[in-house]
Amino acid sequence: MSCISTLSTELDNTPDDPTVTINKLCVTDVTSLEQPLSFKFINPNVYKGDLRVTHSHRNLAELKRCPVNALCECWRMHNRFREPICNTNNCINVTKNNTCPLHYRMGTLCANQGFDKGLATKHSLFHTSVKGFGLLLSAPVLAGQHGIEYVGEVIGKDEFARRFRNMSYAEVPECYFMQLSPSMYVDATVYGNNSRFIKCGSPKCRGRM
Repeated sequence: MSCISTLSTELDNTPDDPTVTINKLCVTDVTSLEQPLSFKFINPNVYKGDLRVTHSHRNLAELKRCPVNALCECWRMHNRFREPICNTNNCINVTKNNTCPLHYRMGTLCANQGFDKGLATKHSLFHTSVKGFGLLLSAPVLAGQHGIEYVGEVIGKDEFARRFRNMSYAEVPECYFMQLSPSMYVDATVYGNNSRFIKCGSPKCRGRM
């Protein structure tokens, strides 16, 4: 699951910019004493079930991604100034929500490999007295740009229903479920990364499979 920016943003350092006000209240250093302690940080997704390995998180397994082999034709485009490519619907892989393979001949010019390279838009965590932690962009982004991968425990439909039911009974105020398919979900409640702090009240990005 990739979180994609829906808006093109420019950082404004003028006093009227609300970002400046937020920064005064925020924790931009994730090593701060006020860092969130309610979850365990992971990089790739972890899978719960029969595929188990010796892992620091009991009964969870890390699985390698399926290799991507679908080549696009963007390398044929005239690119005199060597600008980033594979970042619009002119790329067949972008239209199909597929990443370009890492062995793609355009190398670092390809802008559609961030998911597999583990890249994320530069960001920091901030904390408020009312809404808890959130994610703050530290650099301008373009519409359609890869933001960050939403990771957690990959679970099935029955396990999702069980967890959601238990959370409802316990009146847990927050949940971190993201649906991957009709039968698969990502749960970032216990295991996840900074993507779990993206606020949905004022959405600036969308999920893309």
